[in-house]
Amino acid sequence: MSAPRIVTVQTLDHGPVVLDEPSWCVIEHQDGNHRSGIRHDGVEHAASVDVPAAAESSS
Repeated sequence: MSAPRIVTVQTLDHGPVVLDEPSWCVIEHQDGNHRSGIRHDGVEHAASVDVPAAAESSS
């Protein structure tokens, strides 16, 4: 587990916003956005799900 990261983002509507940065976040936070625009993005992973075919009903 990595040490906690703290990042400060300069926003247009709330000034500097200090937030915890999760270790999995891979984006660089840009200044000059609104606070609601702050987000964390991780690496995308492919996933597949097997869905069984529906059984036919005999009526």
